[in-house]
Amino acid sequence: MVRKIKKNGIFYSVKVIEKSLIHHVIEWVATLLSALGGLLNAHLINIAQFDSYLLSFYVWIVADILWILFALKHKHWGVFTTFVLFGIINIFAILNYMR
Repeated sequence: MVRKIKKNGIFYSVKVIEKSLIHHVIEWVATLLSALGGLLNAHLINIAQFDSYLLSFYVWIVADILWILFALKHKHWGVFTTFVLFGIINIFAILNYMR
């Protein structure tokens, strides 16, 4: 929900974005997955069954999708553009690593 305050004297309109619980969950899961992807990529966490470098890019793709959904809902076009580009870079990284 967005609330708009009209111009009153020298003050300008202010938009207040209220997030529901699901939007907070998407935001925080995306944040945690982004951090986990970075830790896996830096080899600070090793999971014996998986190649942590490749796994980090898959984790980042999931985080990018969540960030994109969050940005679309709240019309954060800078965040949207950033994570679309990050997603494309991650896909290229996976394809390059698989060669």
